[in-house]
Amino acid sequence: DMLFVIDEIYEWQNNDELAIAACWLEKYEEARLLFEKLLRFAGEGNSITFDNLQRIKMNLEVAKAGCPRTKPNNLLYIGEVPIEH
Repeated sequence: DMLFVIDEIYEWQNNDELAIAACWLEKYEEARLLFEKLLRFAGEGNSITFDNLQRIKMNLEVAKAGCPRTKPNNLLYIGEVPIEH
């Protein structure tokens, strides 16, 4: 009688999605704070994978730069892997 719940959604993915949404809403400071919170969470040895950690770091840099809305490909979402050019 258990629900199928993915712990990561409550542990960090909800903050990740919120940070991305904050960027799109031009709430850059809120996005930056959330991305930094995610990095601190990961630094405590929690369940963020290497690929997601790299993506969050890249998104933090986008947030610091002001999230250019003209380049939506700058933001990477959960499950997307950064591509080296």
